[in-house]
Amino acid sequence: WTAALYRIAAGIGNGLGFLTAMRVANYWFPNKKALAISLTVSFAMTGGIVAGVPTAALIQHLGWSNTILVDACIGSALFCFMFFCLQNHPDEHSRKNDVTLERIKAVFKTKQNAFCGAYIAGLNLSIYVLAAVWSNLLLTSQFGLTSAQAALVSSMIFLGMIIGAPCFGSLSDWMQRRKPAMRLGSAMALVIMIVITFSPHLTYMALFILFLGLGFSSSSQILSYPTLAESNPLGLISTATSMAALIVDITGALMQFSFGWLLTMHWQGETVGNIPQYANIDWRIALSCIIAFLCISLFATFKLKETHCRPLPHE
Repeated sequence: WTAALYRIAAGIGNGLGFLTAMRVANYWFPNKKALAISLTVSFAMTGGIVAGVPTAALIQHLGWSNTILVDACIGSALFCFMFFCLQNHPDEHSRKNDVTLERIKAVFKTKQNAFCGAYIAGLNLSIYVLAAVWSNLLLTSQFGLTSAQAALVSSMIFLGMIIGAPCFGSLSDWMQRRKPAMRLGSAMALVIMIVITFSPHLTYMALFILFLGLGFSSSSQILSYPTLAESNPLGLISTATSMAALIVDITGALMQFSFGWLLTMHWQGETVGNIPQYANIDWRIALSCIIAFLCISLFATFKLKETHCRPLPHE
């Protein structure tokens, strides 16, 4: 229960950090929101890479407890820097606070916000389900990779997002449109996920490229955040973003559980060295659930209103 409470506390802190980062991008870079948000996400994805092989090596040398203390010291240094060096945008002080219960309800009832949340949720499953939990077992048991190879291939999702986020952000800002780039990213992710699911004899290099491509295409999810900003009043952007994040996190939590349940639904109990061995059909059934959510992401791009990188009129 102690670990669970700490995980909840960490999630609250992560959520606040994400929302404030989106707010900074919207206030300080009004004409380059997509690029600013994409760079924020790219910086954040380095955490996913560092949490893999580098952290494993540090744990071997220092132990897990001391490694967490090192992480805490780095976080404390960053906190001090932000506390003394960052400042609010002048508009945040001059604008009247327009957050009311009625307007919050309106934000949660807006279809545009719900479709943005659905779009992000589908593309984010490659991180929530594969990179965070199941990819190492998938790559070692299904494709015969070593643990070291699997760890490297899994980290390619994060590297792909680091590369892809500013590419999609710059493309969208240059086109002055959000939907075409969003549609391109979700379509690419869908095709790549189908190949991974239904091609059981992929080589190490093929998987390396596919996971890199999956991260790259999934990074198009960052375009939903400027879309949210342009679809809601400035004073309610954080509220709208939190609504989308709620959809994303609920979907991720349910899918982590559901993926494991689907994977073990027809499992015969076979293990090798206490590691469960699942059949090809088991993996295909579970991975098909991610494909279904990617289809939902693609569908959402057809229901969204195009903002043309400008604020939509509000009541």
